[in-house]
Amino acid sequence: MKTKVYIILALVLLLIIFILQNTEQVNFTFLFFSFKITQVLLLFLTFAFGLIIGILLPDFLKKRKDEKSISEEN
Repeated sequence: MKTKVYIILALVLLLIIFILQNTEQVNFTFLFFSFKITQVLLLFLTFAFGLIIGILLPDFLKKRKDEKSISEEN
């Protein structure tokens, strides 16, 4: 149990250091939109977007494959 707490504390400490080192504002441009955002927020949004795609895409592809195999059987 103590080991788990130490690992979590170490990860939180690394996260705090990461946030403090990436507070600089950067320009973000997507299609016709352009705005300023902090680096850490941009990295978090990119990670979250990739995570969502990584979770949803395999399910979508599996469902599509299952529908295709069902239609081929008929």
